[in-house]
Amino acid sequence: VTGDIDLSNLQQMINEIKVGETGRAFLVDRDGLYIADADAAKAMSVNLRDDPNASLAALSESILSGEAGSGVFTDAAGQNNIYYAPIPATGWTLAIMEPQSELNAPIMMLIFQLIGLFLLTLIVLSFIIIKQVKGVVNPIVLITDLFQKAELGDFDSQIPADIVSRQDELGQLGLSFQKLSENIQENIATLEQISLGNLNVTVDVKSDKDIQSKSLIEVVDNLKNLETEINMLTHSAADGHLSIRGDANKFQ
Repeated sequence: VTGDIDLSNLQQMINEIKVGETGRAFLVDRDGLYIADADAAKAMSVNLRDDPNASLAALSESILSGEAGSGVFTDAAGQNNIYYAPIPATGWTLAIMEPQSELNAPIMMLIFQLIGLFLLTLIVLSFIIIKQVKGVVNPIVLITDLFQKAELGDFDSQIPADIVSRQDELGQLGLSFQKLSENIQENIATLEQISLGNLNVTVDVKSDKDIQSKSLIEVVDNLKNLETEINMLTHSAADGHLSIRGDANKFQ
């Protein structure tokens, strides 16, 4: 009993085997004669042992050994991986191959994606860090500038609301400076009234350690006592009582 197989059908079947983008397959008999290959000219005319590609021909003995296996050969496209196995009851061997570059492509793509993700993450983190640093440095620079102005007696500048409203140490520092500035400006306003002769001023003592406000109160009290003494001496002199003297013990 015999069976005939149209070689064109085998050639079509082998051509339809696709491995990756450019990978291909070939079929050889037990002696190494090409039965089907992507290069149809090799069919039934070229032996694997005599393949024009010496690198592939060097694998012929392993491919024709009747055992499944794999190997590596090179061609114009570079390094290729080849996998082969015998077809039972025929004595034929089917081999498939794929360029190493295609096998590496997903890995390289993954590497590029990871590099891209790393760079994107680095850019985002850099932006966040820069923003955070500016969020700390800028208020410090501003508050330092306000303190430098305060050294020169300038308390007219205001701490921006976005700094005072911060829920951190910088916000507390800004709020403390603002309160300090307000207290000093309040005392300055009091001194201006005193300089204009208005002794009916009210000084708010913030705490037991508020020496500045306490001193202002003493100044006002001393000036009031001085005013009282001067008025008394003036009236006494006007009435002719030139022997009356002021009480020096009332003053420091």
